[in-house]
Amino acid sequence: MNLNRKVLNWSIMITLLIAYITPGRSTDGFAFNYGYPFGFFTMYNTEINVGGTILDSTLFNIGGFVLNILLMYLMFHILNKFINKKSEKENIY
Repeated sequence: MNLNRKVLNWSIMITLLIAYITPGRSTDGFAFNYGYPFGFFTMYNTEINVGGTILDSTLFNIGGFVLNILLMYLMFHILNKFINKKSEKENIY
């Protein structure tokens, strides 16, 4: 299977934008997961102390991020194939 870079780039951009658009899900009132359908960014409700960074209160789950990208890629790839086949049929007639 050849990897379509254009579809892959769109999949990455859409995955990142969905995290900003969709509301976060609270698992226990302490953490909020962002990303759909698999949460890949978690923000913890902790107090940031002097000398602390934002990395102390966040978690980036690379596995969930890759799963979201793969899911988007498959959806866009199938949609792209469907559109191309439909346009080929229209060009024949």
